[in-house]
Amino acid sequence: MKMMNYLYAAAVAVIFSLGFSSCSSSDSSKNDGPNPTTPKEQKAYMETVAQELLSQVSASDFDPIRNLAEYVKNNITRASSSSSKTQVIDDFFENAVKACTQVDQPDYVKYLFIGSNFAATFRYDGSRWQQVSTGGNSLQFLFTDDKGQQCSAIITKSGNEKEVHSSLFDEVKNRYVYDGGSYTPITKTTEYRFMVPEKVTATLTQGDATLATVDVSIDISGLSNELNFQTDFTEVTVYANILSYTLAIDRLVAKGGGNASINVDLSKNGNSLISADVYAENVSATITDRKVKDWTAGRGVVNIDVLGKVQVMGTVSNIRQFADAIEETGSYTRDEAKFKSSVEKVNNMFDVGVYYSGNTDPKSYFKLYPFSEEKYGETRWNAEPVIYFSDGSSYSTLKDFFDKDTFNGVIKKFEQLVTDFRNKFTI
Repeated sequence: MKMMNYLYAAAVAVIFSLGFSSCSSSDSSKNDGPNPTTPKEQKAYMETVAQELLSQVSASDFDPIRNLAEYVKNNITRASSSSSKTQVIDDFFENAVKACTQVDQPDYVKYLFIGSNFAATFRYDGSRWQQVSTGGNSLQFLFTDDKGQQCSAIITKSGNEKEVHSSLFDEVKNRYVYDGGSYTPITKTTEYRFMVPEKVTATLTQGDATLATVDVSIDISGLSNELNFQTDFTEVTVYANILSYTLAIDRLVAKGGGNASINVDLSKNGNSLISADVYAENVSATITDRKVKDWTAGRGVVNIDVLGKVQVMGTVSNIRQFADAIEETGSYTRDEAKFKSSVEKVNNMFDVGVYYSGNTDPKSYFKLYPFSEEKYGETRWNAEPVIYFSDGSSYSTLKDFFDKDTFNGVIKKFEQLVTDFRNKFTI
């Protein structure tokens, strides 16, 4: 539906103009920082903040990892003309998957993936990988780089474990087998089960330097063996330190039939670049035929903060009803009165504003506005997001506000950043 495309485009436009903004909780107290009011002032300030954010992110910041990855690919994983340097690793993983296979029939396969089946230590001896141990709670790869420094990539699990399964994980394939006279339909179901640990830690080191560390903690006490999205509870925290960057997900909380929330913060050298808070009440869903059905979600809150200078904060009165109301507008694209009424219904369900420097008064806000167009000899109605300003003015569309004249520098810098990352990590 066209209006949904406009909404997606609007979301991308807002995020892009802020330079990758995510959502965050914002200090509601008065701040003495810039607080632009007019459309011209707001456009200029958004462009300045976006430029500042993009200038703090550089693909070259990740050169140590990129260079090490390139060395590994070109020197200790590439097959020689006579044999594969990684044959022992390939064989190990093939056997590990077999060890996780509980049932293997033509029409039904069942796996239970257990971390201990993948625990081993491998060391590169200068010509090929060798397996030096099996068992334990970690998978380790040890090698020496081109400067003679000892390097390691290690994944470790710890704590208790719980077996979990959902039909959403499973795979069902239908095929026909010719038996000489006719084709017989055969359905093959592959069931995937997992032993989920309480904690997983991954580290990458080079000499005395730790290039990356990722710690994942999972509260498994509220999970059922057969996941129930109406009653189960879990809490997940993730801390990823990659060179000078830190990504903290503190925390992802989900309770079937209850509330769900997530807090995310991306920082560099201890300074927050982007943070995010998203919250939803009364979230639940049922799984039928391997599909999510009958999902519900009540009031939702989203707060956006970039560099502490630009915040986008808003609420939705009922997320499920909001989604249904947007879908409903598609039924009235040929009826002006009903379409406008349905758009008004959507607008009454959400309140999203743009704030600056932590100030509590929004300087602009978003609404949908109905537009008509002639198509195939008849009038069709669609809606696009429109930005309104505290001085009473408005822009007809977000596209007009986020124009290339003002944001051309941001667009070019963003495109160059994407190109730099692509070039760095296409090895």
